Amino acid sequence: MTIRTSLLTTLLLMGGLAAALALWLAAGAWDDARAARRVDEATLRLSALAAVREALVREAVVLTDLALAAPGAADAPALARLRAAGEASAAALAPLLRGESALAAEAAAGVMAPLRAALLEAAAQPRDERARALNDALPAALEVALGQLGQVAAGLSRAAAAGAPGAAAALGMAAEAQTLFETMSRRSMMLSLGIAGGALGYERAVAATALGGRVAEAWSRLRAAAAQAGEAAPALGEASAALAAGLMAEGEETFAALVAAARDGLPAPMTYAQFRDWAPRTLAAALVPRDAALAEAAAQAGAQAA
Repeated sequence: MTIRTSLLTTLLLMGGLAAALALWLAAGAWDDARAARRVDEATLRLSALAAVREALVREAVVLTDLALAAPGAADAPALARLRAAGEASAAALAPLLRGESALAAEAAAGVMAPLRAALLEAAAQPRDERARALNDALPAALEVALGQLGQVAAGLSRAAAAGAPGAAAALGMAAEAQTLFETMSRRSMMLSLGIAGGALGYERAVAATALGGRVAEAWSRLRAAAAQAGEAAPALGEASAALAAGLMAEGEETFAALVAAARDGLPAPMTYAQFRDWAPRTLAAALVPRDAALAEAAAQAGAQAA
């Protein structure tokens, strides 16, 4: 079995595993929608689910780095980063799985495991072959996993908002901040191939541009949610303003330059080592309004229950 076939096979497996997890979490969302007094539980589930989605993205970033490493077997530091990312994913899953069924545990724990194993196997192959496998499989696999989990999160948000209408704006802002982080991270991983010296290609550059459009849409919705929260939740307005002055200004300008270079076949304005250091720190800014919004939603739910 070729590396590409192995990785694409994991895509189908991950879709089934994520779907099983979605069914488990959706059952809890149904209860939350029927009982407003459990809105706090829905918000806690959303926070745990957000942590899982964040951990999966961070693990995928490490997988990307491994696939783009120097020719030959992955070195000890690369493998150590991969193990640490896997442990972070498992730790994020733990709050969701405690006391629940073995099926949910198996589904959640298996979301990234097959892809990780396939890329570890690929690590001994020439970098170009690893890069082709990454280019084909990892973005699609991550989209499936995040898409499944995102659908569950959307259901939980609707359930929580139904029980605590005052928390709807904060829940919407949290969802858009998570979308912003995930979309920008996927674009970043797509660009990594070109920045590292591989052939990104015109089609991939166009796809990265399209992801930029989705970033702009999520940003617009995030700002609308912050405005809707208004004076009742000033922390959300402050978080939105900070994002506007940082990630959505300088950060997006840098990403636009990277996309333009890839599209035009020009050298990237930074080395891969520089990009690998810059991108995670820059994208982490999107998680600040997410966490602030989830905290605000929990506070709104608590105030209603009091």
